[in-house]
Amino acid sequence: MGERPRHPKKDVEVVLGYLEGLGWKVEKRSGKGHAWGLLRCPKPTEECRCGKFCQMSINSTPRKPSSHAAKLRQKALGCIMVNAENDMADLLEFELVFALPEGEHDAYVLSDAVFEAGYEDAVIGTGNPRLLGVEIEDKGEDAENVILRAARAILKGLPAGSKLHEVRPDLVSLADVAEKLKVRRQALQQREMPLPVSGGLYRVDDMLAVLTVAMASSRRRPRFDLEGALKWFVAGTAARQVNAKLAMQQIDPVTAEPRNAREAAASQDPSPLFS
Repeated sequence: MGERPRHPKKDVEVVLGYLEGLGWKVEKRSGKGHAWGLLRCPKPTEECRCGKFCQMSINSTPRKPSSHAAKLRQKALGCIMVNAENDMADLLEFELVFALPEGEHDAYVLSDAVFEAGYEDAVIGTGNPRLLGVEIEDKGEDAENVILRAARAILKGLPAGSKLHEVRPDLVSLADVAEKLKVRRQALQQREMPLPVSGGLYRVDDMLAVLTVAMASSRRRPRFDLEGALKWFVAGTAARQVNAKLAMQQIDPVTAEPRNAREAAASQDPSPLFS
């Protein structure tokens, strides 16, 4: 069987590849029309949402490809039959980086704040006296909400003046990606990679799109552990969105709560991080 035709919209193609990794089947329509194809559950049953979403139409030219892709993913991950066998479906892996106020901070006190927020299995980095790194695995259908929920919970226990600085992965290196895929960096260098943003860094969602296509190819199929790394890649798309909103002052870095338009406009003169 040859390679499946790719969806013309990158955001949709990435989600289709991700769901195929969970067992869902993608069928390309033979003729022309608004529906590009069908997405079919591998374990259809009327017990799951009356069976309605065991088969879903894939739009050929959605007005908002990212929104259409997100809705397909959300409905697919709501399947009780597939998810009962796949605990990884909603698992996300991401790193929160907090800027700490000036002064000395006890590493144990910072660690306790993270644990008391409910993240007992987090990996906590306190080597930089002005930054706190927290690597987390958490579950949820909406990755952005999962990330902000964790940030809010942790901020409540940090010293006054602490701020959410950034979320990772966002821009990644080949070394970062190779580590997650459990391959050598040279294995990636031998394949077609997306265009770098700057300094050898790549957008994490661009990297996922290229790797998804490579995994679907019938020729020279790579030995990447893409399924095991999906929790990191999927979180990366949401991390980029959160970082953009932080930069646009649409999220309050002190509380990790969204700002309304008036509040965002009033905050367009942010003070330097390290003054």
